[in-house]
Amino acid sequence: MRPHEGAFPPGFKADAEKHRGTIQLEVSEQVLLSKFLAILAKMDPDVLMGHRLDEVDYSVLLNRMRERKTPGWHRIGRLKRTDWPKNMGKGGGSFFAERHLVAGRLLCDLANDLGKSLMTKCQSWSLNEMCELVLGQGGIRSEFDNEAALKTWAAEREGLMNYVRHCEADTYFISAIALKVQMLPLTKVLTNLAGNSRARTLSGTRAERNEYILLHEFHRNKYICPDKEWGKGKPKPQEEEAEGEEGADAKKKDKFKGGLVFEPEKGSYDKFILVMDFNSLYPSIIQEYNICFTTVERSEISEDDEKVPEVPADRSMGILPKLIATLVSRRREVKKLMKDPTATSDQLAT
Repeated sequence: MRPHEGAFPPGFKADAEKHRGTIQLEVSEQVLLSKFLAILAKMDPDVLMGHRLDEVDYSVLLNRMRERKTPGWHRIGRLKRTDWPKNMGKGGGSFFAERHLVAGRLLCDLANDLGKSLMTKCQSWSLNEMCELVLGQGGIRSEFDNEAALKTWAAEREGLMNYVRHCEADTYFISAIALKVQMLPLTKVLTNLAGNSRARTLSGTRAERNEYILLHEFHRNKYICPDKEWGKGKPKPQEEEAEGEEGADAKKKDKFKGGLVFEPEKGSYDKFILVMDFNSLYPSIIQEYNICFTTVERSEISEDDEKVPEVPADRSMGILPKLIATLVSRRREVKKLMKDPTATSDQLAT
């Protein structure tokens, strides 16, 4: 901690020493940042965990260290550096520069794309909401405005002690949520399956995992994949407006329509109603008709052509159907394990 406005309230230092946890008081932000980096270097954690780490806390921490010219700032990661990246603080490039600085450690954020995908019941993904929905009644957390708190009740000795306890409790809430949703074990398994980087899995890049699992499968089967093309799927600057429709609405419409859905007919049904559902519809179609990059002939069809290529005939099973068959069968096995009456709650969650 550093003093909010010049000095700590009288008697606060004595209270801090009696506190069960460790509270260290520093006179300035510069000394505080140096102490933080010294502790980080000593502990040498593999994972930095937080709530809104990607968007807020991590960026703020880096910017304060840069502003204060904190010595040993490179210890935030595990690579020794002498200079800050040139594109730090310059729009979109800054995001990737910040990621490079933490090289050697993983960033685990409860409120990024991956965290949100694991907590589907949440709507705002605030820490309060996560505690309530994930941890249940025992995880009730009190919310307040930091700026307002530091200027009002936290300016007194007892109030500041309560404020510190609240911050300390937040770290326990964050780790409890991550443990409950099994964020680290899950990302390890997903990374092992797809063969990509775990840091990327933790940032929630689902499409990239699909790409990597395919690349590894093609490599195993002695294929040479073409180089990745960037910016290919971006819309053209001047899109022609659809006839009889306003430009804004026309752009929103999808180029390809989805599956045909019949509207239910109103009325009272007194006979049997049959519900028919395909198990894994698209994967089943891909396997049934052997649809793969290696089997479907697409060379004669241009990008703008809406013609659908012919279904392959009399060809050996392609890479994609084989891979999907493996994943679907593994998924089926997991579902069987979940139906086991002797399975514990921890095993079910896993």
